[in-house]
This record gives sequence, structure tokens and C-alpha cells, in this order.
Amino acid sequence: MRSSELSAFPGSGRSWAQALIALLLLAALASDLALGAFQLTPPMLLAAGLSWLVGLLGIPRLRALKLGQVIRQEGPQSHHSKSGTPTMGGLLLVPCGVLVGGLVSPGDQRLLPVALVTLAFMLIGAVDDWRSLTKRTNTGLSPRGKLLLQALAAGLFLLWAALHGAIASSIALP
Repeated sequence: MRSSELSAFPGSGRSWAQALIALLLLAALASDLALGAFQLTPPMLLAAGLSWLVGLLGIPRLRALKLGQVIRQEGPQSHHSKSGTPTMGGLLLVPCGVLVGGLVSPGDQRLLPVALVTLAFMLIGAVDDWRSLTKRTNTGLSPRGKLLLQALAAGLFLLWAALHGAIASSIALP
């Protein structure tokens, strides 16, 4: 969507985020009530609380390190307000989800490859952001390079899944 289209919607980005969080929490709660067991809501609340705490402590540190977005001068004027917004936040938040996943199902052997592919995508994002910061432009990895790295991470994950029988050899269509 263009920024002019977004401005047609009432409310700030923060109120939209709060509404989305509330909707996700209600969906998790409805799922848990339908199943008769609270399996989704507690981990979701734990991950949200941990992410909030890490963000509360980490974002000021990112600002102090001057790890802010670089916006091109020739870009749209609406983007200039994003200049200086802390970047590399994935390094703070993604490990929270991986940690909570490990706590929720510690004996699940499938967790390690899922955690590794998640951390690989986080690392690709970190390299992209770091290159943008060090070059002082908004061009990090090339789109082709980023896609190649993501395809490599996904391919390694699928190879592991195929070798360990995590992918069914047949497809059942309803």
C-alpha cells in the first residue's frame, strides 16, 4: 500500500499494532477454549512479555549505538520520518521466540532445525541491515543475494526434513 492509501485509515500505527495483538490473543484464546487445553495462549503471552522486556531494554541501546535506518534523500518525503528508527531489532526479538519455543517443547527433536532456520533468516536480515548501516545507504544485500541466502537456508531445512522423515512422502487431498 502507498502511504497516501494508509493515511485514509484512521488511527496511528501504534493503535493498529495494539488491535492486531488483541486479535491474535483472542484467536489463541478461542483456539485454546475450543481444544479444552491452554496450549497456545501461555507461550504467546510469555513470548510477548519477554519481547516487550527485551525491547524496552534493547531499543534504547540500539539508539545509543546509532543503529538507525538510513533513508535515501530522493525517496518519498513520507519516508524521511523513519530516518533514525532503530534497525537490527530482529537480533533482540527473534531469539525470544526461539527461547520460548524451546521452553514449551524441550524434548521435541524437530525444534532444533526450526530454530536454526529461524536464526538463519534472522542472520540474513542482520547482515542486510549491517551493510545498510556501514554503507550509510538503504541498500544492504541485493535482492538477488538475499533471496539466494534465504533459498539456501530453506533448502537445507527441507533437506534435513526429508532425511529425517519430517516430510510425508505422499500428499493427501481432502
